[in-house]
Amino acid sequence: MSSFFRILVLGTVLSACDDGGGGALFCRAEGEGYDVKVMEEGPCCDGLTAANTTDAPDADGVCQLNDLNPAKICIACDDGTCGEGENVCNCPEDCGE
Repeated sequence: MSSFFRILVLGTVLSACDDGGGGALFCRAEGEGYDVKVMEEGPCCDGLTAANTTDAPDADGVCQLNDLNPAKICIACDDGTCGEGENVCNCPEDCGE
């Protein structure tokens, strides 16, 4: 059985999942972000993918993609729900096109 919990490490909330062997694997949960420039702990927990926080439609509804953005957010794309951190640009499968 897998367990899930969050801890605070030096002002940063990290999620942890039991690795099945009594140890914990630290990762980012859905909606949690990290900055690759400051090399914060990552990656996203199993089943989640990292998306750019700036991948969003502009005022005209056109997606503005920025692959160089260091700020990432973990999303559960393709689960049938437009969830936290998801939008039409970074997860059209869940949020419409």
